[in-house]
Amino acid sequence: MLQPVPTPGRIYRAPTRRQYSYHGRSFSPVVVRPYRFPRGYHYRRWHVGERLLRALILDEYILTDWSDYGLDAPPGDDEWVRYGDDLIEVDPDTDEIDDAIYGFFTTSAGGVAALPEAEAPAAPAGMPNVPDAPGPFLAVAAVASNHDQWVFTDGATLHAALRNALAACAQDYPGQACEITRWKPGHMWHHTPDPAPLDN
Repeated sequence: MLQPVPTPGRIYRAPTRRQYSYHGRSFSPVVVRPYRFPRGYHYRRWHVGERLLRALILDEYILTDWSDYGLDAPPGDDEWVRYGDDLIEVDPDTDEIDDAIYGFFTTSAGGVAALPEAEAPAAPAGMPNVPDAPGPFLAVAAVASNHDQWVFTDGATLHAALRNALAACAQDYPGQACEITRWKPGHMWHHTPDPAPLDN
């Protein structure tokens, strides 16, 4: 069962103006503990009709107390599964995605409100000096000394996508200096063999 924070067992919605609509109802994001991706996996946005990888359907992230979150019971044998900050409705027999709510969760009690300047995290090494922009965005990071070693991720904003790509590169290529090589607006649909078509 997912344990919201700061008080386990109680649903705590972030005090933020960001809300989203789902089936005619508005929600603020639910505050939960950080999501732990399985080793070798990074965030990508999944869409209705795709098949969620079995490795990402983790028992600890299957939502059984959906009514506490203001959600209807999933139809049939479907299950609500947390994936990152998203909530995905999955058919357990086929792993097909029947519905998705992006940004349903947050790990910050302040929601998406900007941190005070003194508390803002420092830009990671390899982060380009560009203004943030609302997304989603796709970003590519590569090992600085060898661009044949690269990863790409997406994010809700440009800075989120850039940070996600650098973090994924650092995880996949430990001890190597990573840098951003490309970015563009849009979702990450599929891995491609070459990041060159992405223009920033």
